[in-house]
Amino acid sequence: GSLTLHGLWPQDYDGSWPDSCTDENFNPQTVVDLGPERFNLFWPNVKSEEHDQSEVYHSFWEHEWTKHGTCTGLTQDEYFDTGLKHFLPTPDIVREQYGQEVSKSDLQMAYREENKSLDED
Repeated sequence: GSLTLHGLWPQDYDGSWPDSCTDENFNPQTVVDLGPERFNLFWPNVKSEEHDQSEVYHSFWEHEWTKHGTCTGLTQDEYFDTGLKHFLPTPDIVREQYGQEVSKSDLQMAYREENKSLDED
């Protein structure tokens, strides 16, 4: 089992988050520009078949852009590329404990342990 990215959104200092900040429409060309294979691997629309290139296929990313991306101050390519670049591989504990409960603290520790090289950058 692997975890995937659901979204990327800004958060205010009080813990709330803005949404739907502009009326800029999602441009499906963004998926093409950044590589559909990257989206399908790291940020998939789990409610649609990956070979389905219809509006349904893009609806998930359209939602993410409209609700969250429009509040980041980034372009669509920058917003989605930022999310894709910050994806971390799924820690082994997820596969090892598949079907069982994994505590938040154990998952956080596994992410830290398996991505120590990121702290060095």
